[in-house]
Amino acid sequence: MKLYFSDQFGDESCHTVDFFYEYMRENNVKELTLFRAKPEFGSEYFFCREYLEVGEVGGSDCGKTCEGYKPRNGKNGRCGHSTFVYDVTDEKRILKIKP
Repeated sequence: MKLYFSDQFGDESCHTVDFFYEYMRENNVKELTLFRAKPEFGSEYFFCREYLEVGEVGGSDCGKTCEGYKPRNGKNGRCGHSTFVYDVTDEKRILKIKP
Protein backbone atom coordinates (compact mmCIF):
# COMPACT_ATOMS: atom_id res chain seq x y z
CA MET A 1 0.00 0.00 0.00
CA LYS A 2 1.47 3.33 -1.05
CA LEU A 3 1.55 6.17 1.44
CA TYR A 4 1.72 9.89 0.73
CA PHE A 5 2.48 13.17 2.44
CA SER A 6 0.38 16.23 1.65
CA ASP A 7 1.46 19.82 1.22
CA GLN A 8 -1.48 20.72 3.52
CA PHE A 9 -0.42 18.43 6.36
CA GLY A 10 3.36 18.91 6.12
CA ASP A 11 5.78 16.04 6.62
CA GLU A 12 4.56 14.98 10.06
CA SER A 13 2.31 12.13 8.91
CA CYS A 14 1.64 10.13 5.77
CA HIS A 15 -1.60 8.45 4.72
CA THR A 16 -3.24 6.47 1.92
CA VAL A 17 -4.89 8.06 -1.11
CA ASP A 18 -8.30 7.00 0.27
CA PHE A 19 -7.63 8.98 3.46
CA PHE A 20 -6.89 12.11 1.41
CA TYR A 21 -9.99 11.69 -0.80
CA GLU A 22 -12.14 11.45 2.31
CA TYR A 23 -10.41 14.50 3.80
CA MET A 24 -11.06 16.42 0.57
CA ARG A 25 -14.78 15.52 0.54
CA GLU A 26 -15.26 16.38 4.22
CA ASN A 27 -13.42 19.71 3.95
CA ASN A 28 -14.60 20.77 0.48
CA VAL A 29 -11.06 20.71 -0.95
CA LYS A 30 -11.07 20.45 -4.75
CA GLU A 31 -7.37 19.77 -5.35
CA LEU A 32 -4.54 18.43 -3.21
CA THR A 33 -0.87 17.82 -4.00
CA LEU A 34 0.63 14.65 -2.55
CA PHE A 35 4.22 13.45 -2.35
CA ARG A 36 5.09 9.75 -2.23
CA ALA A 37 6.42 8.47 1.10
CA LYS A 38 9.23 5.92 1.23
CA PRO A 39 10.27 3.86 4.27
CA GLU A 40 13.47 5.00 5.90
CA PHE A 41 15.40 1.75 6.40
CA GLY A 42 18.09 1.68 9.09
CA SER A 43 16.73 4.78 10.79
CA GLU A 44 17.42 5.39 14.46
CA TYR A 45 13.70 6.08 14.90
CA PHE A 46 10.52 4.00 14.74
CA PHE A 47 6.80 4.74 14.62
CA CYS A 48 4.46 3.17 17.20
CA ARG A 49 1.09 2.32 15.61
CA GLU A 50 -0.47 1.75 19.04
CA TYR A 51 0.20 5.24 20.42
CA LEU A 52 0.84 7.07 17.11
CA GLU A 53 4.19 8.38 18.30
CA VAL A 54 7.77 8.35 17.08
CA GLY A 55 10.40 6.85 19.34
CA GLU A 56 14.14 6.30 19.29
CA VAL A 57 15.33 2.76 18.60
CA GLY A 58 17.00 1.41 21.74
CA GLY A 59 16.25 4.63 23.59
CA SER A 60 12.73 3.90 24.72
CA ASP A 61 11.35 1.76 27.50
CA CYS A 62 9.21 -0.36 25.18
CA GLY A 63 8.66 -3.65 26.91
CA LYS A 64 9.54 -2.34 30.35
CA THR A 65 6.92 0.32 31.00
CA CYS A 66 4.65 0.30 27.93
CA GLU A 67 1.24 -1.27 28.56
CA GLY A 68 0.73 -1.76 24.80
CA TYR A 69 3.98 -3.70 24.34
CA LYS A 70 3.38 -6.88 22.35
CA PRO A 71 6.54 -8.67 21.15
CA ARG A 72 6.47 -9.91 17.56
CA ASN A 73 7.82 -13.33 18.49
CA GLY A 74 5.50 -13.67 21.49
CA LYS A 75 8.36 -13.64 24.03
CA ASN A 76 10.58 -10.54 23.84
CA GLY A 77 12.25 -8.13 21.44
CA ARG A 78 10.79 -5.73 18.92
CA CYS A 79 7.17 -4.78 19.49
CA GLY A 80 4.51 -5.69 16.95
CA HIS A 81 3.29 -2.08 16.97
CA SER A 82 6.69 -0.80 15.81
CA THR A 83 7.09 0.14 12.15
CA PHE A 84 9.22 2.32 9.86
CA VAL A 85 9.33 6.08 9.80
CA TYR A 86 8.84 7.53 6.32
CA ASP A 87 10.61 10.16 4.28
CA VAL A 88 9.19 12.50 1.62
CA THR A 89 10.19 11.94 -2.02
CA ASP A 90 9.95 14.26 -5.03
CA GLU A 91 7.36 11.99 -6.69
CA LYS A 92 4.21 14.13 -6.98
CA ARG A 93 0.58 13.15 -7.36
CA ILE A 94 -2.30 15.59 -7.70
CA LEU A 95 -5.75 14.57 -6.49
CA LYS A 96 -8.82 16.33 -7.83
CA ILE A 97 -12.47 16.02 -6.92
CA LYS A 98 -15.00 16.86 -9.60
CA PRO A 99 -17.86 19.12 -8.54
